[in-house]
Amino acid sequence: MCSSGWFDGTAKQYLSQVRPGGVAPQAAVDLNPPIQVTVQGRTQQSVILTGMHINVTARHPKPATGIVVQTGQCGGGVTQRHFDVNLSATPPTFTAKPAVDDYTGKVTSPAVNFPYKISLTDPEVFELDVTKECAGDCTFTVVLDWVADGKNGSSILDNQGRGFRSIDAASLPRYQLQPGTNGMELQPATRGGNKR
Repeated sequence: MCSSGWFDGTAKQYLSQVRPGGVAPQAAVDLNPPIQVTVQGRTQQSVILTGMHINVTARHPKPATGIVVQTGQCGGGVTQRHFDVNLSATPPTFTAKPAVDDYTGKVTSPAVNFPYKISLTDPEVFELDVTKECAGDCTFTVVLDWVADGKNGSSILDNQGRGFRSIDAASLPRYQLQPGTNGMELQPATRGGNKR
């Protein structure tokens, strides 16, 4: 998986805190990782998922210091329902997109928007890709709206109480973490190579 993280320090400080196996320092913050959501009913009775939206819970200015480090290789995943998330819009927006095979570039399933139907044996898996960051540093939750037994409800997906975070770090120096002759090294990265 291709991922980038923001670290509030220098390249030398980052390398001194890299954990075994090239794992990012604990203080590094993932930049807009895909959010994967699996939704399944509790019984055989169908539940209709009517929509999803973003609730921004905190906003701060974008970081003026630190570095961005890309780790791993960009790779593929499993077939899911894909959505692009635009956090720069007010309110943030979702756009359904087709699933595309990473190797052939062919569409494997069309873009499908809400509503969806789920049950105990018929789950849905969503992947939310933040394609436009919030202007600065923001924390957000994902709210899933549904109807069951004729009653409307919502479920808040909050990353185990931490929320999800988006940071606009476009102006900061970028590096690629890779093995070197003396252990892990940071090499300057091109900006074009850091987008999914």
